Amino acid sequence: ADQGDHLIQANDAYTAAGNVTYLRGAHTFKTGVEERLYRGNNSQANNVISFNFDRAFTRGPDPNTSAQNVGNGFATFLLGFPTGGDARRFPATTYTNRSFGAFVQDDWKLTPKLTLNLGVRWEVESVVTDRFNAISNFDPALPVKLGNLDLKGGLVYPGVNGVPRGHR
Repeated sequence: ADQGDHLIQANDAYTAAGNVTYLRGAHTFKTGVEERLYRGNNSQANNVISFNFDRAFTRGPDPNTSAQNVGNGFATFLLGFPTGGDARRFPATTYTNRSFGAFVQDDWKLTPKLTLNLGVRWEVESVVTDRFNAISNFDPALPVKLGNLDLKGGLVYPGVNGVPRGHR
């Protein structure tokens, strides 16, 4: 039965923060920190494997003939010779990302009509990682040995052979 295309998401976001305000004369000092954790859990159910069957293998004694009305796709299917196909698989993703921020601020009331708002905020965000190290990437420079052939290009996985765990 066809399940159709659909996406299942179960995402979490957690935040912890703290702020302090201190009043002294004409100054209002404020400082604070915040940390966030984002977790994305996504699954797609449109994994597909399909085969195509055309007239190519049932064209009679000469399968290279160019006649359009020779052969039968269903007969090719019964022989078990697909002429093409498609395979798609979308693995579940379990991405994690963290962010951190801190600030210091001084609201300084110089006169009843003039207040200076002085401050600085610093934020840093981590790289995105997969909790189960399932993400991969294609490295065109990766040396690959296939029998006596020295080839280049292949998949690299996070946390394996010095590859960092996150997207950079």
